[in-house]
Amino acid sequence: MKQSTLHIKTLKESPFEGKMPSQHLMFRSGMMKKNGAGDYSLMPYGISLYEKLKMKVDEVFDNIAYQKVGMLEYNQMELLTQLRSDIVSYKDLPLFIQSDGIIKREKHSVKHGLIGSRLMPVKGIQVIMPTHESYEEALKTIWQEFYELHNYLEIPFKQTELFSEKKDANKSGTWLESPYGDQTFYKCRSCAYCSDAIGTTWTYEEHDGEVRDAIEEILTPEIKTISDLEVFLSITAERLMKTLLLQCHIKGKALTLAVVIRGDRELNLDKVARYMDLDRGAIELVTDPQSC
Repeated sequence: MKQSTLHIKTLKESPFEGKMPSQHLMFRSGMMKKNGAGDYSLMPYGISLYEKLKMKVDEVFDNIAYQKVGMLEYNQMELLTQLRSDIVSYKDLPLFIQSDGIIKREKHSVKHGLIGSRLMPVKGIQVIMPTHESYEEALKTIWQEFYELHNYLEIPFKQTELFSEKKDANKSGTWLESPYGDQTFYKCRSCAYCSDAIGTTWTYEEHDGEVRDAIEEILTPEIKTISDLEVFLSITAERLMKTLLLQCHIKGKALTLAVVIRGDRELNLDKVARYMDLDRGAIELVTDPQSC
């Protein structure tokens, strides 16, 4: 395609409300168009870049002999179940699979991912090994390939060994942490503990005898958001507390829960569901308190 016929419409200002400069540049350069909440279109320039990146990522896994599986709607657990049912003896191992698919997110507020899209293409990796030692070797190989991929793409990163053992004996891990990502990792300064927002556990020290100011009731008419409350009270969000209502279903009964968090924090529903030992689909944020 000739450059003169390429459909590129640039913008002076970005219509996206993201925080990262790369998000705004994608829209200003004409790579993407926003159709609505969580709905975007890749324009010719964006499609070309996406296909080149995907080809490079596919090349990484082809080099280490990962067989490709296609899924219209990505579901890692269903794929693992299918793969395990095909294994009848140790002669079927090791098994290296790379899976491409689309994640469809139905939630009203999608906050994860580069642009928070309702539809997101993903590449999954499934590794089934006969021994723990061979599994660790496979992880090292994957990490080395990701190391070279990030260097090729000129994305700065640092290694973070983060593994969590699941109830079904599966292991999940994040090895590379980039300052340009959309997730925050928490580390302990005195030990090697590291986890993401979902897996992090917090402990607070209680201070006995601390002098506290008297509690004063303040009316806040027509104040709907923490940002408005910051302006109204002339204090920062980290000094405020907010109460969020959740609707959950436990043993067929609909219950309403109140969760209190610091004003500048975002509630992670995945972490709440795990803490309460519930499925993620059984809990949702209440947007209309009068419906409770």
